[in-house]
Amino acid sequence: MPRDGFQVGETVELYIESLAFQGLGVGKKDGFVFFVDETSPGDKILAKISSLKKNFGYGYIEKLIEKSNSRTEALCPHFSFCGGCQWQHVKYEEQIFQKEKILAKTLSRPTVKVIPSPNQYGYRNRIRLHWNGEILGMYQRKSSTVFPIETCKIVFPGIANQFEKTRERLKREYSGKPKQVDLFLGESGVINTQITNFDDREYPPFSQVNFEINEQLKKHVTNLIPSSAESILDLYCGSGNFTYLAKQKIDSARVIGVEFNTTSIQEAKKKYSGIEFFSEDVGKFLKKWKETLAKLTVIIDPPRTGCHPEVLDSILKLSPRTIIYVSCDPMTLKRDIQHLQKSSGGNVTLENALGFDMFPQTYHVETVAVLNSSSY
Repeated sequence: MPRDGFQVGETVELYIESLAFQGLGVGKKDGFVFFVDETSPGDKILAKISSLKKNFGYGYIEKLIEKSNSRTEALCPHFSFCGGCQWQHVKYEEQIFQKEKILAKTLSRPTVKVIPSPNQYGYRNRIRLHWNGEILGMYQRKSSTVFPIETCKIVFPGIANQFEKTRERLKREYSGKPKQVDLFLGESGVINTQITNFDDREYPPFSQVNFEINEQLKKHVTNLIPSSAESILDLYCGSGNFTYLAKQKIDSARVIGVEFNTTSIQEAKKKYSGIEFFSEDVGKFLKKWKETLAKLTVIIDPPRTGCHPEVLDSILKLSPRTIIYVSCDPMTLKRDIQHLQKSSGGNVTLENALGFDMFPQTYHVETVAVLNSSSY
């Protein structure tokens, strides 16, 4: 049914069939797709249409006619308006099931398993808050407006306990001066605070936000490195999350880590020996690199935006036998895999993929994809 059959402000009855990657529930009316926030698969709702596109529309719940068995009560008092979580109202086993469906569909695989997180709440070891000069909090959902936050159920309790102390400090030192505030757990268990301007490019050393699931992720990535590898190039390596394990697995291999964040590289150099670390933009590094890397395995763990096409083309020029792509966004992962396949003339193929639920209560999911080249 075309959008002409509907009007903004109209109420439609929907059965929610699934969840989409952006966290919205998916329902259809006469074949026309609607996306509705804070719904769960199996819900029967009355939705008011808020906007219409050519092939789909958006709405919000006006009435929950029948609750799904996959529904649960959100634990956080801020859930309905905070932009941090999208799925606290969905039972955890359903969250995993929906993420598996999303990955399988996005990557065109029959199935893609997602490893559940041992902890569904209190798992985050860091949080970025926003100080607008008066209020310390998070952005409201789909907005850049800051609302005051008293607690956060997905961060370590010790971090949430620092909110009030941090708020009082900001009032004393930065009244009227907008800042971004990072609270993160250091290796010694001490909670660190970093206050920066919004336009600063100074970030805390990168680390995965979920310690427990990260251990499983590291083990999996390490197991994927072929024992025959003589060179291992870890791009966007952070503080060496995978780099040092690669060196431990194959001590004779030449192992190189590249990361733009200077603080992360400094930390990696202090902790690990026998590895070549470079603090540089990945694209610029690859353009300058002229040496041959024999029997090469490349590990890529880019930001959510994925890799620039020039970065992917530069990787192919190094003739890697294996590419291990760690991604926190299935859509950019799909895009980059397609680029690698096309640019290689079909010589690069996706062998397998496995998801890790690094971010419970949200639609985000970490994915490890293994690509092999048939040319080497």
